[in-house]
Amino acid sequence: MFGKQSVLPPVASFLFLMVACVLLASLWVGDARSAGNGSASGDPVPRIESGEFIVTLSGRCTLNTLRLPDRQAIAQFEAAECDDRAVMRSANRQSLYVGGRNGEIVALSLPDLTVQVRQRLDHSITHLLPTLGDRYLIAIVEPEHAPASLVVLHAGSLAPARVVPLENRRGEALTVARLVEAVHRQSVLISFARSNELWELFLAPDAEPVFEGMVHDYRLGEGISEPRSLPIRRIVMDGLMEYFQVEARGPHLSQLTAARDGRALVRRFNLDVRRPVGESPIEANIDLPTAAAFKTDSASYWLAVDRQWPGIHIYRLPDVKHMAFVDLPGTDCHLLVSSVSGSEFIAGCRIEGTDQLFVIDAGTGTIRASLQPQAGRRVSQIAFAGGANYFVAVLAGETGELVVYDRRYRCRIGGYAVPQLRSIVE
Repeated sequence: MFGKQSVLPPVASFLFLMVACVLLASLWVGDARSAGNGSASGDPVPRIESGEFIVTLSGRCTLNTLRLPDRQAIAQFEAAECDDRAVMRSANRQSLYVGGRNGEIVALSLPDLTVQVRQRLDHSITHLLPTLGDRYLIAIVEPEHAPASLVVLHAGSLAPARVVPLENRRGEALTVARLVEAVHRQSVLISFARSNELWELFLAPDAEPVFEGMVHDYRLGEGISEPRSLPIRRIVMDGLMEYFQVEARGPHLSQLTAARDGRALVRRFNLDVRRPVGESPIEANIDLPTAAAFKTDSASYWLAVDRQWPGIHIYRLPDVKHMAFVDLPGTDCHLLVSSVSGSEFIAGCRIEGTDQLFVIDAGTGTIRASLQPQAGRRVSQIAFAGGANYFVAVLAGETGELVVYDRRYRCRIGGYAVPQLRSIVE
């Protein structure tokens, strides 16, 4: 178990970092502009690599692209009112999909936010998920007075490939909780609020046939076959699937859930045979709603805040080995996890009314840096950009602000006001 880590580097390294931060901040100040002042000036969009900019979502559904590290405004697009989970970047990071509450999906090129294609689905769009390879776009569409639908779209044309009502076997409406892609299985897992059903949508053109019901089912004489293209397997789980992640290899998923005594346990589930294959109790007193899945190039983890002591527990999968308890100062700690952050994640803890950020190595539990974005503010999101050379702290709200850090030197470059800031689109 790891104790409290020191966040101060040796004196020589510290002085070098200070000088580097001052130089970076001076470069920043010279070209800073606010994202709240409309679109870019009309000048040609500069040539920018996909990792050198971020996309912000603010207001009802205002999208801005900003170059890093100098915060230059590139473009702005005013979309129809949208939900946060219905604005997603494509897997190749070169397009942006926006699903509106008016039922329209717009595909935009990045970073210039030029419209590539539009498609109308007639009803409010609450979730979007671009799949790896950008062959399909998964949408959840919710009419006002009818069950929601799962819509699979061809990513290039946005033409529907399959529409499935979101209902269980008894015909009762289901509400989507999470969409999780299992890249190595070429599938998408769909979990539901207040339901123990889990759906697996197979995307591969050569997916094996899926049958519903028992062999010699009275309805058809045999098991009911799903469509050959984009079949769905419906799995009844032992409990609600609020916290789960797909293991990087093999047919397993890891479910973090509560045992009968109230403590947490990790249940391993084989998707091919559709049954649990093992359980591992969590001895630590973790706060289950804070749990976050985290993946690096070499391992997968469960992270969770301790209920009694300010700090983070790290568990490695698939053996659920307790790697570290990272002891943190302050109170009300919370996790800020990004999908493109390499081996590091960030935790925030309140110290005298202000969020202090701690950059933590998942493999060792070592605190790499301690940062304070702004006095009196809470950080709602962390996003990595520029090939993960930068990370951006989001201070959401009416007087929203982005605070950009250079990851290599662990220093703040500068802040940037974005009125009514909601999030960074990842």
